[in-house]
Amino acid sequence: MFKVLLVDDEDLDLHGMEQFVPWSCYRMEVLAAVKSGYEALQVIKQHHIDLLVTDIRMPGMSGLELARQIRTLQPSLKIIFVSGYQDFQYARQAITLHANGYVLKPIDDDELFQEISNVSIQLQEELKRTRLQSPRPSHPTATEQRSQTPSRTSLLDQPGLKRNQKLIKEIDQYIQTHLGENILLHEVAFHFGFSPNYFGRLFKEEIGASFTDYVIRKKLEEAAHLLCNSRLKLYEIAQRLGYSSLTYFGRQFKEAYGQTPGDFRRQC
Repeated sequence: MFKVLLVDDEDLDLHGMEQFVPWSCYRMEVLAAVKSGYEALQVIKQHHIDLLVTDIRMPGMSGLELARQIRTLQPSLKIIFVSGYQDFQYARQAITLHANGYVLKPIDDDELFQEISNVSIQLQEELKRTRLQSPRPSHPTATEQRSQTPSRTSLLDQPGLKRNQKLIKEIDQYIQTHLGENILLHEVAFHFGFSPNYFGRLFKEEIGASFTDYVIRKKLEEAAHLLCNSRLKLYEIAQRLGYSSLTYFGRQFKEAYGQTPGDFRRQC
């Protein structure tokens, strides 16, 4: 989990950001929530922080001054400024400090969540690059050996699969296990600890197909298998695969296989 430090001299805003932002969905956790720049500096000196979310106007030390001092301690730290003042001077100073976001009070949840999501994507991409650049051990570990074990034929076997092979196989297994449910991208993303935007982009980069298209394909592959290898009625197969409408199931199947489920079964 990436570590977050919250700074705001107003109790209500500080508590709101700490309690009501779904931090875990962005692979983040709040390490500390403090009410002054001086307290924040003490936290920074003792802990590594990935994201600082700070109010700008605070008594004693402003958020801008806090950011300047923190930059000397942790140059790679991401910063989101929160301000109750739509002042160009503040925004200009935030830009000079390479701020990653600037949100006005009263805080719009969607705006704040989007800024946090953007930072999460940046942090995950930086972490991925670091891992790719790290030297690999000369002998594969047991975990790596398991991840290289051939699996059944699927989109995962295509040559385009490069990085994150173990993760993608775990996602594939999750999809296979939940074929009878309505599998939603954001729910699977949260299950694996990613933001929906980052998860969808990562999946498409690795697989070469969108998450939704891949789930539909897996459902229809299972439907084809059941049509040829079971005596289940068409509506039973549709229900088993999470389709509430037999008509919709039939239409998707015909689009994929060029014939209706009934015609497909007769040719098995």
